[in-house]
Amino acid sequence: MRSVMKHMLTMAALVLGLIVLAVGCAAPPTPRPARQATAAPAATAAPAAAPAGPMIIRASAHFWSKNDPINDHYGNHQHGMQWDRLFRFDDKGQTFNELATGWELVNGTDWRFTIRKDLTFWDGTPVTAHDFKFSLEEVRDRPGSGYRNLSSTGVTGVEVVDDHTFDVQAESLNVQIPSRMVWFWILPKAYIEDVGWDEFLMEPMGSGPYKWSEWEAWDHTFGERVDRTHPFRTVTLDKIEFYDVNITESAVAALRTGALDLISAYFEPEVVKDLDDNGFDVYVGGANKTSVRTTPMDACRLSRPTCDKRVRQALNLAVDKQSIADNIWKGYAQSISQPAFPMRSGYNHDIEVEYDPAKAERLLDDAGYPRGSDGTRFSLTFMNWMAGTPHVMALAMVDMWDKVGIKVDYEKVDISVQLDYLFRRGGREPYALAQYENAGTYPENDPFTGQCNDGSAQKCSMPYDNDEFYRLFALHVGEPDPAKRAELVKQAMVILVDDPLDVWATTVPQFAIHHPKVKGFSYDSYQKIFWDDIWIDPSA
Repeated sequence: MRSVMKHMLTMAALVLGLIVLAVGCAAPPTPRPARQATAAPAATAAPAAAPAGPMIIRASAHFWSKNDPINDHYGNHQHGMQWDRLFRFDDKGQTFNELATGWELVNGTDWRFTIRKDLTFWDGTPVTAHDFKFSLEEVRDRPGSGYRNLSSTGVTGVEVVDDHTFDVQAESLNVQIPSRMVWFWILPKAYIEDVGWDEFLMEPMGSGPYKWSEWEAWDHTFGERVDRTHPFRTVTLDKIEFYDVNITESAVAALRTGALDLISAYFEPEVVKDLDDNGFDVYVGGANKTSVRTTPMDACRLSRPTCDKRVRQALNLAVDKQSIADNIWKGYAQSISQPAFPMRSGYNHDIEVEYDPAKAERLLDDAGYPRGSDGTRFSLTFMNWMAGTPHVMALAMVDMWDKVGIKVDYEKVDISVQLDYLFRRGGREPYALAQYENAGTYPENDPFTGQCNDGSAQKCSMPYDNDEFYRLFALHVGEPDPAKRAELVKQAMVILVDDPLDVWATTVPQFAIHHPKVKGFSYDSYQKIFWDDIWIDPSA
């Protein structure tokens, strides 16, 4: 039976009885400028009659690699088992406090946080503001860390006020700073300084409800419940065996044979439907979307047709988004009317999905690109690194553009090649069109991060020169009221439809497929499994 949400990962013939998973959690939030944060929610209750013996689950998901919470900021599936954060937010953008108890702006630029006094590391050492300062500044100072999630906010450091109060310092006012705190796991300063980072990574010390009993890079992680009561996280699973299975056929076989209980991955929708029809539960998470970038400032510099916003409008109008959602994604995706996520605040529901090839043709004529004798108006290059269903989407869009006279030369490449062009390495120029998958990292559909008015593309990879857009950006980073901030985002969406940066089509669902005995499944933001509420119903 189909659940409300769903995510995917590939796993099929998992031989040798691969996996056993039991408990864990975690992911990101939007700042809540209220001075007192809400209490952490209670976890979903386990069944009244607990089954005899340990409760174990076997699972797999993508994006896990290193046993390092500083350098592997994609490893929330695993890191949430062992460590805690100030906040998390779910895949619908709702913020939940974890260690944080309140936060406020103290001097026009810096944010003061207060934290709980009842959390300790496994050795009994209290978790304090000193540990947070140590963790954030380690991320800030270490090359290759997740600092990219913080650098755009202007954070410079942390000043400890007392053991349970600290100020996050910044160059200027930015209300997004609290939400970015979700990316940082709070690590034990004294323990790491005593044993060193290498020993810490071999024998981690955490505060979370699970402790790894095994870790084999790129193969498996076993997490077992710590024998103590966590002050704000209630878990039911006794053990989580978490495997890296990244081939769709293997994933499906693992589910069918019972080698795995749960898989989170990018399954093809046809595979999902078959498993859905055969009694597996499917949770569809829609926190990603496809985006075909047009890089308009580059287009103007390089004299490409996409310099003209009417051409970019026509590219969007020529794409039958609902058909892609219904026929390519088999109804699991949502068509979108703007480069944002319908389930998040800031999505402008007054903007309707528009498919109008005739209007697209008129815009192209008005822009000075009539059809030639062969029916072609002009040609564009199109690069895409994504395989599977996004690749099929790209081919469908190429065909739709051809029908309005735009000939597109499509090239499927490795992600490393596309990133070379995105970051203009070695003097490379971005293709006229380039498909990416954008994740809904923050609850408010923030359209501003990543854009800058810099034609040289040295300060960001998405140069954009709309003055009204940046006026709203300046208001957004200084607006403490989340409702007013969401209204500014809605206004920005109107601009991005009128003067498009990219071509959008649908959300990109990630699927979690599991046996009906698995209950309480949900995602954190960024499509990471939230383990705390999961339990096993042996009668299902």
